[in-house]
Amino acid sequence: MSDLVELFLICALIYTFECAELVPQRALGFVSFVGAWRVRRTFAPNPAWARGLLFADPWPPLAPALVAEDLPLTLGPDGLGLEGGRHQTGRDDREAWFIPWAQVETVAAAGSLLLINGETLARLATRRSARALAGLCEELKRLAPAAREPRLQSWLNARFDGTAAAARVAAFRRETRALRVATNLLWAGLFLALPAVLLTSLIELLLPVAAFTFVAWLAAAVLFERTLRSSRCLDRDIRPELSKRIVAVTSPLATVRSTDHLARELCGDLDPLAVAVALLPPARLSAFARPRLGDLRYRRSRAAAGGEADGRWWRGELLRRCENALRAQNLDPNAMLAPPERHHPDVVAWCPRCLAQYRAGTSPRTSCENPDCRGISLGVMGTARGR
Repeated sequence: MSDLVELFLICALIYTFECAELVPQRALGFVSFVGAWRVRRTFAPNPAWARGLLFADPWPPLAPALVAEDLPLTLGPDGLGLEGGRHQTGRDDREAWFIPWAQVETVAAAGSLLLINGETLARLATRRSARALAGLCEELKRLAPAAREPRLQSWLNARFDGTAAAARVAAFRRETRALRVATNLLWAGLFLALPAVLLTSLIELLLPVAAFTFVAWLAAAVLFERTLRSSRCLDRDIRPELSKRIVAVTSPLATVRSTDHLARELCGDLDPLAVAVALLPPARLSAFARPRLGDLRYRRSRAAAGGEADGRWWRGELLRRCENALRAQNLDPNAMLAPPERHHPDVVAWCPRCLAQYRAGTSPRTSCENPDCRGISLGVMGTARGR
């Protein structure tokens, strides 16, 4: 293997990591290729890891990943908390906990961290999500108890607004059109033109190809800063840190992925289902939403003492909005969670989240054995047939 090939492979490896974002494992990415949107989940070598890598598409049209996430906290009129057994905040979540609003003294967002009373309570996937959640908590702790439920409901209505997601994506595409053209040209120069010149007999074209790549790099760097400063989609508080902006304009491999910095925060304060409703076709939307419906309908709550009522209220509000969003797309939530066709006559139970089926046994099973479905109550199919 020649030195040039080794250098190219090293650059390709670095570029692969430039396509990735480190986010909590619960975060989801929405990526588009030739106009077709699909969902991409985080990758982590170990399921116990709190965070993983979310990869965007590395080839033209260099589609960035729109990041959205389920909230790691439960909110209610009485306080905020976390149901036990769900590893999602970066803390030790094996035990449930609950904080009444009367005990919340300070609320702040530090980057993507949510701070309550000076302690890091949750790590969010985006700065936008952390800021929105901190603003809501700050408002709720000041409100009278009777005013908290209406405020939470209006906040959830905005969080589940699919039209907001569609409008933001359309504005993002308009604002970044020139930047995306420049980054695609830079990608072509780095990964198509330069390797073709260096690894073939076209070495005499090295100078013009290098000049083309340099101009594309310079144009993309300038357009990135210009787009960032003039963007109406991103407030100043949620723009990338200065260090990331410097890297994005000084390294050509990072400049290729500069649109990712803008796209990451685009839908951070919206529910993943709201983004899915705006972007996914009905078949993919149905497959995406079914596990969420199964969670909300069938997962047994493990809320801390004092937060049981809030936990039930929160899950009920989420379930109602999920079902309404799906019905608005002509999808029937009840049909989506209907029992699957038996794959064996002895099957007596099934998991409404992953559709796993279980046969009759000496000790009846009441919950799914899939780690992702832990706490999900099994659906009963009735008496086994053909015995």
